[in-house]
Amino acid sequence: ETLRASLRMTWEAFWGEPMTRSQGRASDSSPRWTVETAVQALRAWAWQEPFLRRARLVACCEPLWLCVLLHAARGGQGLLVRASMCLLHAFEHTFGAKELPEFWPLVQSMGADVLHARGGLSAAAHISAEMLHYQAGLRPPWVPALSLHVASVASYRPASAEVLLFRFRLPMAPGFCRVLRMLAAEMGAGAPNIVEQQPGGRSLSFQEIGNFRAVAMLPHVPYALRLADVFALGSPTFVPAEPLLHKFIWPFAGPFCGRTDPDLSRSLDPLAANTSSHPYSPFTFQGRIFHIDQYHEDRRYWAQYSEWERWPHLLRFRSARELLTMAAGLTEAAAAEVSAKVRAHHAAIASEALAYWRAAALGALAEER
Repeated sequence: ETLRASLRMTWEAFWGEPMTRSQGRASDSSPRWTVETAVQALRAWAWQEPFLRRARLVACCEPLWLCVLLHAARGGQGLLVRASMCLLHAFEHTFGAKELPEFWPLVQSMGADVLHARGGLSAAAHISAEMLHYQAGLRPPWVPALSLHVASVASYRPASAEVLLFRFRLPMAPGFCRVLRMLAAEMGAGAPNIVEQQPGGRSLSFQEIGNFRAVAMLPHVPYALRLADVFALGSPTFVPAEPLLHKFIWPFAGPFCGRTDPDLSRSLDPLAANTSSHPYSPFTFQGRIFHIDQYHEDRRYWAQYSEWERWPHLLRFRSARELLTMAAGLTEAAAAEVSAKVRAHHAAIASEALAYWRAAALGALAEER
């Protein structure tokens, strides 16, 4: 509520309705905007908003299509764009498919200016960069999230041998956790002490998380900021390996062009079609129907671009039983060794990412080209 009170303009106030159904948008609402009227409204707002007019740098993130429209409205001067979710996530209920022909040229214009001329477009997730290239022909550099705000206030200082298990509300987690508890009971005294963080329960501080010997995560999408958070802590982290990973990251990956988003979110810019070198589409296997018996190679190929696969020094398990075995065998010394590797890698990527941000800021501040 404090953060919301600080907003100078809310989504609802500008667009006339909440962004998502979970936030209160009517399920039967029809598109209210055209791309042209949205650009005009953004241009008028940007001109009247004193804070925006004074700002030397403007950071735009989600939804990515809003950044495209903002660029069309005010140009690329001082604009940094961060891609994370799917380009067309939440586009359908705001504009509808009829507006795509008007939208794609604006994407290419932003790419030519912000990405190629200024270097100010980056992707927080590797899979987002590759999907954007497949969908629109733009390939921003992958500049991973650093969660420096976490590293500045907390660090890995284990106070016990307990392992913290992050949970989420999607259907796969309760069944997995139930099996985990059954197997732990079977192990008896040799079972590790796994503490489940219940959805809706008390939030732990970053330092409280860092006080566990390790953290175990059950993903819900191909990329999640909480992975960067615990990596910044230096905590040893257990995550699912293939093939178990596919059970978690694809079924509800709507924000990443997944099946729970409308088909429109998987549309391709006609000018970008067949320009990608990827052997498999990131969209075919993510259709509205989840074909568990098909597209095995497609899922395996695209999983390699998820942060759960790309980040090093993660402790990967293929089953609930293997998670228990690995957690039970993670000694204090072994955990400290993993943590040292995590911290060293985090320092390395922080150095590279901050060098990018310095260059991107200078490019964004350059005169219009």
